[in-house]
Amino acid sequence: MQSTSRMDLIFASKHNTPTRYDNFLKRVLKPVAEAVGLESITHQMLRRSFSTMALDSGASPKDVQGQMPHTDARMSLYYGKVIPASVRQEVNKLVDQMRATIEKHAEKAEQTEAETRRIG
Repeated sequence: MQSTSRMDLIFASKHNTPTRYDNFLKRVLKPVAEAVGLESITHQMLRRSFSTMALDSGASPKDVQGQMPHTDARMSLYYGKVIPASVRQEVNKLVDQMRATIEKHAEKAEQTEAETRRIG
């Protein structure tokens, strides 16, 4: 059996195992969502957002099907909804705000880690 390194996984636990959905939701997704002012968010919302943005950017339903993964490309079309330009502008503002918040939290975490190494 091949061993798994932390670099092999997108969301690895402390024990180099895949992060469970409930742990990811509780420890990562919900805190980030709350930090940018979103009350509640689910993985289904992220899937729908991905499908919508991919289709809106010109990806074929078959390509989106492979990424989701869906057994039928029609499911990708069901998830993806066309976004009017005015809504897209608001979504882009939200994405920029989320990106800035995530970067700010990452910087704080790096500073805390550096301080912990220096003290220890």
